[in-house]
Amino acid sequence: MTPQQNSVLNTLKAQLIAALGILEGMETPALNFPPMILKWMAAVSHWEGANPTLYNPGNLKFSTLTASWGATKGPAASDGGYLCQFKTLEAGQFALCSFLQLGCEDQLVAFHAPEARTLAGFTVVYAGNPPQGYIDGIEEMLGVPGTTQISTFMS
Repeated sequence: MTPQQNSVLNTLKAQLIAALGILEGMETPALNFPPMILKWMAAVSHWEGANPTLYNPGNLKFSTLTASWGATKGPAASDGGYLCQFKTLEAGQFALCSFLQLGCEDQLVAFHAPEARTLAGFTVVYAGNPPQGYIDGIEEMLGVPGTTQISTFMS
């Protein structure tokens, strides 16, 4: 196994252990993500303005993917589907970081288009054509232009 494969495997193991702890209520998940993912999570949390009682700082929608991170079906979302509800804020932050990381790794079908591989493009898809101030705010909080390739957030 190469050092890179070993690193990826260790990261996945840590995330799985944290996710199992969330599901079983055994421990608080560790936010062991690259620094830019954590910064991005904080920016999205700020600009989404989520209902704090749902512990879903990114207003993630309920799906089999988010359920695998411990989400339960919350209230109906204004734009369709249902919002996630998490047991703790840390669980919601873990889910948002995991989602953003999958986006960086090009593992999310809705974000495969080349234009969605930049910070601004991803933000438009993620937030459903938000006002320009939302996009500018994310860019400002991350300190990078909207043309930045999100794959670079993994280093």
